[in-house]
Formats: sequence, structure tokens, C-alpha cells
Amino acid sequence: MSAELSLTGALRDLEHDDPKIRGVAVRNLAPALLDELELRRPVWWTRIEHPRRDEVVAALDRACADSIPQIAALARVGLAELSAPPAHARAREALAGRGELVDPEAAMFVRECGVIALSLLGAAAQAYLDEPDAADDSEGRAQASALREQILAELRELLDDPRDDVRFQLGPALVEVGGAEVEADLLAAFEREQHSEVRENLITALSLLDPPSPAACDVLAGVLASDEGQAALGWEAALALTAANRPEGGPRLVVGLRRRETRDRALEALAVLGDHADPETITAVRRYTKGLLVPTFTKVRAAYALARMVPAEGQALLDRLAKHPRPAVREAVAEARQHLIELDERGDATDRHAYRRP
Repeated sequence: MSAELSLTGALRDLEHDDPKIRGVAVRNLAPALLDELELRRPVWWTRIEHPRRDEVVAALDRACADSIPQIAALARVGLAELSAPPAHARAREALAGRGELVDPEAAMFVRECGVIALSLLGAAAQAYLDEPDAADDSEGRAQASALREQILAELRELLDDPRDDVRFQLGPALVEVGGAEVEADLLAAFEREQHSEVRENLITALSLLDPPSPAACDVLAGVLASDEGQAALGWEAALALTAANRPEGGPRLVVGLRRRETRDRALEALAVLGDHADPETITAVRRYTKGLLVPTFTKVRAAYALARMVPAEGQALLDRLAKHPRPAVREAVAEARQHLIELDERGDATDRHAYRRP
């Protein structure tokens, strides 16, 4: 995502008297620097070659002491986006607070940003380790590997943090850094977790794995079949199961098509079933490819899903939508078609990913 301000503009507004303007500057400082290098966050520190890099880091480090807690928290995220030298200590600092802030909402935001900063640091290290040319940099690889392992250890420890808002952030953060390696940690945390929203986010984290293991899917299926699964937790479990090409989640997602709030996500998830979709599911999806009251982008999603279930019918619908007068609709159709072509070329009919969400 591109920055809202240029690098010059963000540096200019860092000392502004208006906290709103100052906050926007702090939030955009690291992204603006990375935009100039055509890099996407988070980035390993040694990969950032820019004459104002150190100036940006010094400014963000100063902003960590801003009188507005939310601005100070955003500065910590900015440091982590660059995996700057002060970033790790500043992230830990955000999590160390135990209630000294009077405003509980501000305190929660600071802690949330602390977890996000840790996950960005770990993700930057992992991204660097995945780079082919990093194999020739033994010192850099050693540093990145050590940091990743340290971040993973700290995130795992936080799974038992007494603060609900911290634990809420942990599932997705662990997946971002550790991938499939952390599945057992997520399952164990889910088994002992009592807070409903934290449990829901742990299920969401499991759904981010590509895909969850059969053992994890068995747990998700058990959740879906339980009384607890009749609420929001069951919806997340159904999404995760369907993404893993397990049939148990399908009926719940078909029900989700009836609600405007969940319809588009349900269509994206059901598309993964492809030719494994049953007649009831196909009929339910087909309903949202037509009608004056159905939003156009919902029709594109439904047509894409149908193209994976009943190819000739879905492709014909995409052909018709490709003539839509709105450029954004034509672009969405083009992306849907491209994804179908890529699936066909790979012979991967069970690919779990949807095209870009308009």
C-alpha cells in the first residue's frame, strides 16, 4: 500500500502542533521511504539503501517519546517496517507497560502496535532468509535467523500473556513469522484459551496456513459441529475448512450467502471447492450472478466461483461482465480470468486463493 504523503511531506509534518497531522506523518514516514525505493514493507535493514534512511529512523525513534501514546505506538510500527536497529527494543518497550496509561483504549493500541512491530520484524527477517542471493551473505543470514528465532520465542511466550488484547493479536502474528511451524502452538493455545474473541482469532490464524494440516482441520470440524460453532467462531472455522478443501464448512458458507455482510467472503471461500461443489452449493452461488439488487462486484465473485464449479457456465457469465461500462468491473473480470488461466496451467484445481477482492 502506497504512503499517503511523500517522504518530504512526512518529514516536514513530524513536529506539527496538531496531533492529527503529526500522527499521519509518523504513520507514513517508513512507507514513504520504501515507496521511493519501490519496496514493500517490511524490509530487512541492509536492503534499504537511501540517503535519508538514518534521518527517517532517528525521527521515528524520537517519535516513540511523543506525548500522544497512539503516535508513539505508530512510530514503533514504522521502525519495524524498516527493521531498523532500535525497532526490537522499542517493540518490547510497548509491550512492557502494565497500565501506566490512564486511557485504557490508548494502552490497548500501544500493546497492539507492540505485537504488530514484533511480527513485522520477524517477517522481515524471514523474507530476507527466503531471498536467493542472501545465501552468499553468511553474516546477514546468521543475524536474520537469530532475530527470527528470538521473535518467534517472544511471540510464543506472549500466548500466555494475561492481557486479552495482547493474546488476541498473537495468532496472526505467529503465522506471519513462523508459517506452518507454529500450527501446534496455535492448536495448543486454542485448547486452553477461554476468551471467545481470542479463540476466534486463533481460528482465523489457522485459516492463514496454506493449508491447515489434517489434524488442525479435525479440530476446526469439531468446533464447527459444537454449540460454540453456531456463533462467529463457527464462521471462521468454516472459512478455514473450505480453504483446506474440506467439505464440512460448505453448508455454513452457503448459509452465509444469505447475509450481505458475509456474502462476498462466502463466495470467495466456496470458489475453492471447484468441481467438488455439490448441486445445492452451485445453485446457491448461481443465485448471485444475476438480479438488479445484487452488486456488480458480487456478481463477478459469483461468476468466478461458478467458473470453477461449472466452467462453461461461469466463463459465459464472465464474458458478459467483461463488457460492463465501468473500468473497475472490467479489471476485476480480467483478474478473475487470469487467475483461472493460471490454475489451468498449473493443473491446480484445488488452489485455495481467490483473485483480488475489488
